[in-house]
Amino acid sequence: MSGARVVVSTARDPGPAQVERAREVAAQCILPFVPRRGPLSELLEREDVDLVYVVDRDRETLRDATERLSVHEGLMKLRTKVGPEHPFLRAVAPDGGVEAVLDATLGLAQDALHLAHALEARVTGLEASPVLACLAQAGLRRMAATGGRFADAAARITVRRAEAGRHLAGLAPGSWPVVLLDPMFTTPLRGPPGYEVFRRCAVDAPLTPALLAAAARVAARRVVVKAPVGWAPPPDLAERFHRRIRGKALDYLVVEHGAAAEDAAPAPKPYPYRQPRRRTPDG
Repeated sequence: MSGARVVVSTARDPGPAQVERAREVAAQCILPFVPRRGPLSELLEREDVDLVYVVDRDRETLRDATERLSVHEGLMKLRTKVGPEHPFLRAVAPDGGVEAVLDATLGLAQDALHLAHALEARVTGLEASPVLACLAQAGLRRMAATGGRFADAAARITVRRAEAGRHLAGLAPGSWPVVLLDPMFTTPLRGPPGYEVFRRCAVDAPLTPALLAAAARVAARRVVVKAPVGWAPPPDLAERFHRRIRGKALDYLVVEHGAAAEDAAPAPKPYPYRQPRRRTPDG
């Protein structure tokens, strides 16, 4: 976690199940459990903390005095409206099908949901932040249980609390068809509601040559890296990419393996190197 002070509590007037779940989250994240008494603003001030992980009857949220963060369907309806021509899908599955993806930077699982829904892929998501991992797991579990358009997709996603580089180092070469990286960048980017809460809890995981090499070793077909639109990799990364799929707000840089790598031209590099912006909560 990036230095945020966090406690776990419940909504007002919780039932036994909410108290039990809140204590479970606190134990998993090694955080204090604080019984809820009064408004959230009073709890934040009394405990002198930045954020409260709140367990409610129908949702778990991470909150500060003004914003809240949770895992939900979000922008999935807009994403899926584009269909198979969405730049993200063209980067991950240019031939139209991928059976499994390792999302090494899960965040709020929006990318994982997109892939699990559009490609019917099995997705394992790694999240280094214990708080965000709990939040993602709870949100996906609720989505899968309550039905709806994305219930089946949510059920195909497995959340693991793990740091990307360490987890990748323990996997066999070529053990995942595709590895996805949405790394933490250096300059803050204005994000959607709740983004500041996300930023406080996300674990810094910049894109380094070592991380990209680890992902490429594990990926049998390709590695996809999300980056700000127009971002040019630094010299020690630039030559490793074979393709760039351009989107409106994001680019997708791809490392190919096998025949796809032989056929792919090097990723275009029309921009001078610059420090990219910060990872989004999409994951």
